[in-house]
Amino acid sequence: MKNYLWLVVAAALAAPGAASAVDLQTLDPVFVTAERDVQAGGYVYENSRVGLLGTADVMDVPFTQVSVTEKAINDYATPALPLQQVLVNIPAVRSSSSSPMYSDFSVRGVNMNGTHMYFNGVPSLFSQFRTAPNHMIERLDMAVGAATVLNGTQASSNGTNSGRSAAPGMVNAISKRATDTPVRSLTLNYTSKKNIGTYLDIGERFGDHNEWGARLTAGWLDGKLALDYSGKTEKTIGLNIDHRGVNSRTNFFAGHIDLRVDGSQRWFTFDGKVMPKVPDHSMAYDFPEETKWAHWWVTTLNHEQDLSTDWTAFLNTGAATWSGYKYNNGANLNFDEKGDFTSKNKSNFQEEKSTNNYVQVGVRGDFKTGDIEHKLVIAYDKSYMAYWNKANYSPTAGLIGGNLYKGIIFKEGYYPLPASQGRPLNYKEYNDSLVINDMMRIGDFDVLLGWSHRKADYRGGTNKEKFKTTDNLPAYGLVYHPTEQLSIYGSYAKNISRGRQVTNSKYDNVGEVLPPVKQTIKEVGVKYDAGNWLATLAYFSTNDGNTVDVYTRTVKEADKEGKLVDVKKYNQKQDGENEFKGFEFTVNGKVSNRLTVTGGFLKMDAERKRTKDGARDGWYVHGVADFSAVLGLTYEASDNVDIIGRLMYNGSTKINDNGGTLPSYTTVDLGANWRTTVGEQPVEVHAMVYNLFDKSYWMGRGGSTTFGLSWPRTFVVSAKFNF
Repeated sequence: MKNYLWLVVAAALAAPGAASAVDLQTLDPVFVTAERDVQAGGYVYENSRVGLLGTADVMDVPFTQVSVTEKAINDYATPALPLQQVLVNIPAVRSSSSSPMYSDFSVRGVNMNGTHMYFNGVPSLFSQFRTAPNHMIERLDMAVGAATVLNGTQASSNGTNSGRSAAPGMVNAISKRATDTPVRSLTLNYTSKKNIGTYLDIGERFGDHNEWGARLTAGWLDGKLALDYSGKTEKTIGLNIDHRGVNSRTNFFAGHIDLRVDGSQRWFTFDGKVMPKVPDHSMAYDFPEETKWAHWWVTTLNHEQDLSTDWTAFLNTGAATWSGYKYNNGANLNFDEKGDFTSKNKSNFQEEKSTNNYVQVGVRGDFKTGDIEHKLVIAYDKSYMAYWNKANYSPTAGLIGGNLYKGIIFKEGYYPLPASQGRPLNYKEYNDSLVINDMMRIGDFDVLLGWSHRKADYRGGTNKEKFKTTDNLPAYGLVYHPTEQLSIYGSYAKNISRGRQVTNSKYDNVGEVLPPVKQTIKEVGVKYDAGNWLATLAYFSTNDGNTVDVYTRTVKEADKEGKLVDVKKYNQKQDGENEFKGFEFTVNGKVSNRLTVTGGFLKMDAERKRTKDGARDGWYVHGVADFSAVLGLTYEASDNVDIIGRLMYNGSTKINDNGGTLPSYTTVDLGANWRTTVGEQPVEVHAMVYNLFDKSYWMGRGGSTTFGLSWPRTFVVSAKFNF
């Protein structure tokens, strides 16, 4: 696959018209070149990325879309902690984990992680543990709602609900590429307790018309973090090469990442009714050898070739291959109402490997039929994923003791730890889709019509599933512009993840292949552009399919004492449903000459429908709070100093069917930017304190009975030298 990619990029760069250039802005792969306007304050772009349709003004799209800038990543994220540190500035997003081991977050109540992230328009290159390093990213495009079905297919495995629920949002990370102004910087970073990072960033454009560009990003990070036994080591290098010609635009990225996180396990479960109080989050629950490690290669290629003044052909392709291992205490630690760890917990060792390959081809046209302006896209894509793994859990339970407040205990017999059982092939997954999208402008209206034909072929897994599924997905949207500052919109879409096979012999229909999990997405809203700031108020409804036990018959079976009793039998069916609905308010921009605001709130009602025998119809969905809010403020105290603050609130959350509840919590982050010189050398100093008041709290995980524990207060300082 690597050789194939190099051949393709060589052919693309040699395409007709490649020797000359026009005055174009830097290309964002996959999308039509356009203005790269930044909203006042510098945290979001005014233009959005609408899947394959390309660049569009945020006011013209019929769903919620936020495009986060490099400045936002620099101000709110740190290389030592997960990328969701900056994503949580978007009200639809709630963080599900504070651990550097995991990238979990929820979007409108449904859990997501790095598996769902795109990189340069290519899906399925990352995972829950592996994401694109912060210092390689130029921008993050976050789309919620109908936009999630406009960009083809992606591998479902290891995704939301183990790949059996469709992702409610789409995150596309764009790699840094050369700008017209040369980039040469060295950044030194310190994260408490003793984590040191060094990052090199060099970019230059070449050629008579600056048609060639190269951007090298490299980083090294190592040391202990704020929690005992925790630490992070990361070595990265990435090269982005782009070319912009009269009739073609090409972007190629290749990168290697080596990542290791020690300690840091923060997942728990609780089956009781009365949730014990949260422990001091400075307590570590790891054994000394606990670790997770992976190294991988990522390549992407995006090419556009103009066929005429109205039509453009495009190619998007990419590949990732990775391997690694992990030692941990299972997926989570279970405790009782006293906070004591139960006998369910075991240690675990896994040795893993995976390969992901993706290719997409298509055409995009801009034309008119009468008074109607069309932006039409037709695309076909294929993806292939293979995963090798064999988990080896300790054969004996009950060897993990202690409790939340006094610490974890590893009893006699806990060692030796489980050994590797090799990494045989676990599963293969094939996906392909045909996508047709048309964005039309009719007077004061923008109309979106989309359709996707998707196929999935899954073979393997722990239960040796084997099935093929096919489905057709529509997407519709309408935007009305009563004034230049106001947009009123609505949208509707269907989404799916892969199907599944009934593998438990307790069901009457064991062996039956269930259809793909279907998701219905509806949204209406209003957007107001005040010039320096933009606000969106949306009402949304996402109906996410779920499996449910359906009664079939009653039989006589012997109980433990040998007495015949009536036992109900069931079929497992794809018939249950979780509904997530509510209001979302988003605001970004400058509200005065010196004050920038980013954030908003999410008010949500999540409930279950068509549950087993109707027993839990109307009940809450696990891990979803009714209300959350985020407010980020940046005050320009002077021309050289910015004060940064962020307040986050998350309401109480139910995490099991017994009524176990995680309390609400509020956190504060505080920091500053200082632009100065050392001699004649420009220096940018950034400092941030996360969880300023060292608040200990539980973190719900959308749709799950597992939950996380917060991370201790963390101090970050960096100095960027531009040379």
